[in-house]
Amino acid sequence: MVLTLTLNPEEVQEPACMIADLTTQMYFCMDPRTRKRSECVSESRKSFLADEKMECTLRRASFINASAGACAAIDEAQSTLKEDSLPVVNGREVEQLESAAINKMALLSAAVTRHLTAHFDPKNVDYADSVNSMNTIKELIPELATDAKALSSVRDSKSRQELLAEMEALCEAARRLCLLTESDDHDVSLTNIYKE
Repeated sequence: MVLTLTLNPEEVQEPACMIADLTTQMYFCMDPRTRKRSECVSESRKSFLADEKMECTLRRASFINASAGACAAIDEAQSTLKEDSLPVVNGREVEQLESAAINKMALLSAAVTRHLTAHFDPKNVDYADSVNSMNTIKELIPELATDAKALSSVRDSKSRQELLAEMEALCEAARRLCLLTESDDHDVSLTNIYKE
């Protein structure tokens, strides 16, 4: 049995360039006629550190972008809460909304926990996990606001105001969490987030 492998030249170009760069560096490091081995290793190490620093900067930029998106979604949720119109729901829909809201709150809590865990060590932040957390917050907060608005429509005036006030407080807490993008904010603000 003969297997045929078709490769797309564009897909293999980057790995091929990386292999060529590494083999060139290895050659220069081992060939005594070119330069001192220590100089080559030193230059290679500097290049590696610069690449790693750039990658970290890009991951951080991705996290800041995700945080901005989550903040925009929170603005949308707060606008929904301020609308005067109330949706009409029946008894069966109320049960479904309550069940869905409980599940969404559990997912939101897990996202917040992942985000705080990712930032636990400010010198070694897991930006990928933070981006996932921000995307989850971006998705869930507007949905929870819509659910809260619908659930408030079947309550009396006092409990309606209480539910909407709690949802507004959740939006504000989520916004503060999303705005913790600076490592300097870490020590001061994470304690306040944990309290809530």
